[in-house]
Amino acid sequence: MNKILVFTLTLLIQLGTDSVMSQNIASKIDRLYEVHEDEPGFSIAVFKEDAIILEKQYGTAHLDYDTSITSETVFNVGSIGKQFTAAAILLLEQEGKLSIKDPVYKYIENLPRYKKGNPTIEHLLNQTSGIKEVDNYLEVVDIVYSDYISQPQLINIITKVKELRFTPGDYFYYTNANYVLLSFYYRKSFKKII
Repeated sequence: MNKILVFTLTLLIQLGTDSVMSQNIASKIDRLYEVHEDEPGFSIAVFKEDAIILEKQYGTAHLDYDTSITSETVFNVGSIGKQFTAAAILLLEQEGKLSIKDPVYKYIENLPRYKKGNPTIEHLLNQTSGIKEVDNYLEVVDIVYSDYISQPQLINIITKVKELRFTPGDYFYYTNANYVLLSFYYRKSFKKII
């Protein structure tokens, strides 16, 4: 994991300079990350404005079946995006567009006012909101995990659940619902900016 993080940071720093050409980036990527037979691979795309200036794939998508990664490989990124969502929310706070101490209902329409208290954005970030896991309700609405689930569908489910698991701030409870709400707000605010 640290190797990937270092690779990402190095690549971002290198892309910040105008003199870097895509061939130079490709060779540096090749040197930074080597995929061994018993390791999963990855895919990378480097953008400059709206154009892809480099696209490369390395290694295997499925170790048991020796399936190569291609430009068409779909990755289930799961919770990797949570760190970027958290950073984006903190940038919005830094820009004065929100406060993490604000109740979430201030930013998400139809979010209930809960009897046990109203979670703040900080509670969502820290996984201490008490909001129940949305994944548990998917089967009830005839959605299976492998189905495409839109963000509005998830928000609709989250806002229909009227009870919290516990008073906000009392416990840590890892749930995707917290970050579904955070990313939904970020996407709404981003559209207003552009």
